[in-house]
Amino acid sequence: MKRIALFLLLASSLLFAFSPAHAGADKTKQPVNFSADELMYDRTYGIVTARGNVEAQQGETTLKADLLTYNMKDDTVIATGHVEIDDKKTGVIKSNYAQVKGDLKSGIVKNIRFIMADNSVMVAKSVENKNGNDTDFYDVSYSSCDFCTDGSRFWEIKAQKLHHDKEAQNISGQNVTLHVSDVPVFYFPYFSYPDPMVKRRSGFLIPSYRSMSTLGSGIQIPYYWEITPYTDVLFNPIIAQKRTLYSGIFRQTLPHGDFSFYGTQTKDEIGRRYSIDSALRWQINDVWSANAHLNKTSDDTYIRRYDISGYDSSDPWLESKADVTALTSNAYFALEGFQYQNLRDYVDDSHFPNDIPLVTYAYTSAPDYAGGYFSIDSSAVRLAQNDGLESSRLSGKISWKRPTMHWGGGVFDFNAFVRADGYKVEKPYDLYGTDGGDKTTGRLLPQASLKASYPFISLQDGYSQILEPIVMGIFAPNQSNSKNIPNLDSQDLDFDDSFLFAESRFVGHDVTEPGSRADYGIKWSIYGQETGSASILFGQSYRFSKSAVFPEDSGLEDHFSDYVGRISMQPNNFLYLSYGFRLSQESFRMMRNDLQVAVGNDLLRVGAYYMYLKKPSQMVTAQEEINFWASSALTRYWSVRYNQRIDLTQGGGTIEIGGALVYEDECFKWEFRAEKDFTRDRDYQGDLTLKLYFELKPFGGFEI
Repeated sequence: MKRIALFLLLASSLLFAFSPAHAGADKTKQPVNFSADELMYDRTYGIVTARGNVEAQQGETTLKADLLTYNMKDDTVIATGHVEIDDKKTGVIKSNYAQVKGDLKSGIVKNIRFIMADNSVMVAKSVENKNGNDTDFYDVSYSSCDFCTDGSRFWEIKAQKLHHDKEAQNISGQNVTLHVSDVPVFYFPYFSYPDPMVKRRSGFLIPSYRSMSTLGSGIQIPYYWEITPYTDVLFNPIIAQKRTLYSGIFRQTLPHGDFSFYGTQTKDEIGRRYSIDSALRWQINDVWSANAHLNKTSDDTYIRRYDISGYDSSDPWLESKADVTALTSNAYFALEGFQYQNLRDYVDDSHFPNDIPLVTYAYTSAPDYAGGYFSIDSSAVRLAQNDGLESSRLSGKISWKRPTMHWGGGVFDFNAFVRADGYKVEKPYDLYGTDGGDKTTGRLLPQASLKASYPFISLQDGYSQILEPIVMGIFAPNQSNSKNIPNLDSQDLDFDDSFLFAESRFVGHDVTEPGSRADYGIKWSIYGQETGSASILFGQSYRFSKSAVFPEDSGLEDHFSDYVGRISMQPNNFLYLSYGFRLSQESFRMMRNDLQVAVGNDLLRVGAYYMYLKKPSQMVTAQEEINFWASSALTRYWSVRYNQRIDLTQGGGTIEIGGALVYEDECFKWEFRAEKDFTRDRDYQGDLTLKLYFELKPFGGFEI
């Protein structure tokens, strides 16, 4: 019985000797489940034999073979005939012969095929394990490509010898060749890289070729440096014909947070130019946290001109922020500071805010017996512009809300609040509608609202319909906005369907919506039993008294507002449509509309996004543009896509255009991209970008 137990232990040693997932593991911690058609012991020769459907399982690893023998004299376990070691984490090893010593310090496997978890396959003529640490693979070929009918693969990496050092967690190769369609393409006499169990290690990464008008042709050579297990740096410079663009990322993991610093720098005809993007996150405890984000650039056009990664070239500004916040189940506190860097040429920097401190506190009570609850919202902020205008505000708001549903199906939402604002304004002048001189002023804003809807539901065979009339009443005193309060945070006003039932159409505090009004609309929806839906919303507002607070063409300047609505439809995956509009209440002339549509399947799918705003805000003129795209999966592996963005206003034209041709299968990806930017911004005169990308899966890719 002891010999049988020893045999089971040695059978499990095969699992650990050649299963990558168990490198360094303790095989004695898990039991072995063993089965075979026959189990025999030869006392004369000291051999234990298991024959027929031999299977040994330990944890998530299973060994299968036709024959398994243990020679007690040589202390050797041998598995022959359809040997298979299946590990759920790493893959399947197949062979016709495997041998391992009982102490796990040496072993050999012949004609091995290792099918990894990602379906890539490594084939070796033989594998030999020495001293329990060093493993040598002879006549090795590896690829993630599927085998063709003739047994070949599109690409293969072949090596005369691979050496795996388990303790150092390193794999090295000798006489390594990359074959594409059986043609040798690259030859490496020697290479070394971390084994799959290593998450990161210092060294050079795959370089890429870069070309752009501002740099010329060049090469990007990334180098990764693991300083400590919690600290690393990625150097990623582009060495080009005209100049070098330096780039690097530093990352530090902290006990309760993390820190990162991303910076770029170059020197051209303008001078030394740079960008900084740094972030700090600190979770103080379960309630309190602190964050800081520094986002700066040397000038307005550097990011666009050099296509700095991590940024959107259309960003109108950069935001830097620091905050300390506390969050519980019913309360929120934040002490924040903001700083903005304007990147737009058409916006005067003197009217742009600089350092902005903001304190916010919010509290929500538990619901009472009737379902109503109180909430408190308070904030303090200081807005200061570069031209000397400063506005400090202290606000407090107490609300009581009660959502309810009538037994007959009606849905009601009642909200009443009182808000108090106190202002101290320094150096105001007529541009902001003030009468000059430092001012201290305040106001009290009571308001109540009731929103009621009554959905009528019709259940049919295969679909259901909902017809929902919606009415909302806003009750507030008709008081005008003070001339002593400059409008610094409420200058954007875009009235559409999303603001139809909003309690305030202004996003900030400086401008309030005076007087009472009624909002009304109707919404119809239809839903398929399994898929498909469509909806229509149409509505309008009526203001009981006119107000000069709404600018011309805002859609809210008269008693009756413009009509707003939205039509949405997605009957299946073939078609998607969303159309929003605003119609003049006098002439039904189109004042605003946006259309998003996508039609087709994988073979051919086209889409467009169209937007027209007659005058979106007091600061921005009319806008009209269209962005359309098309994509097609030409075959199983080939696809193509195209996009174009056009400014449709007078004097406009194509803003950007681009496309790509892509080939991708299970082991290889090839992509050619072309992009042309037609915009102009001071020293940025647009750019044409051509990129060619190659990827051998799972090693990654490089771009030229």
